[in-house]
Amino acid sequence: MKQDKALQDLLAMAPAAPVEQYLDQLAVMSAGAGGMAALLAQMAAQVARLEALTPPGARALAVDIAAIQRLSARRRNLDLSDGAAGCVKVDEFGASLPRGSDDWYAVSDQGYQLMWTVNPGMAGEWPHRSTRYRWAAAQEALAALNVQGWCGHRDWRLPSIDELRTLAYTARPGTAYGISNQLFPDVHGDGLFWSSSPSEDGMQSLLAWDYLEGTVCGRPLSAYAHLRFVRNTGADA
Repeated sequence: MKQDKALQDLLAMAPAAPVEQYLDQLAVMSAGAGGMAALLAQMAAQVARLEALTPPGARALAVDIAAIQRLSARRRNLDLSDGAAGCVKVDEFGASLPRGSDDWYAVSDQGYQLMWTVNPGMAGEWPHRSTRYRWAAAQEALAALNVQGWCGHRDWRLPSIDELRTLAYTARPGTAYGISNQLFPDVHGDGLFWSSSPSEDGMQSLLAWDYLEGTVCGRPLSAYAHLRFVRNTGADA
């Protein structure tokens, strides 16, 4: 017992080895120092983010994440009542507005983390006029929009055909278009909207989504269709 006590006292007198020394050894034995260092940096960043949250804030964040996940699943299953669930109106500065607001400039879809331009009055040129565009004119309109900026952003683009689909739902009897009129009143005419997705018909044709029929169709670049620009709002935006 005395010998053990003496050994413990001797060890206690020795300087403690810094934890970095053990981590370096572990890194060499496993993923290599570089890989382990990168992993530890990621872990440290995650810990810092969590420590910055108070318990109520952390709980609210978890609830929001869960709600968005449920909403995304419902949207992908086309299980929505009016096509507007999880979407909020956005003002000219990019801030959220109450659902009943009469003056909005974009719609943010929290489920898919996308923001869409809107022209509620269907007048003027911005962000897209009520008339239809050929593809070349659509590109010009997009470039002009990003030069000016819209809702405080300059990273707008043409949506893919799958992104256009996310705004569609089964229209109720008596409604013309399979999209929320409450959020997107600027759908009219033939309901055809350009996408950036290529058609199987060749390089001179792109896909368009028809909100009147709820179908995809190929459109030659010389044809006309409506516009709706989109941008990403998630962590990678």
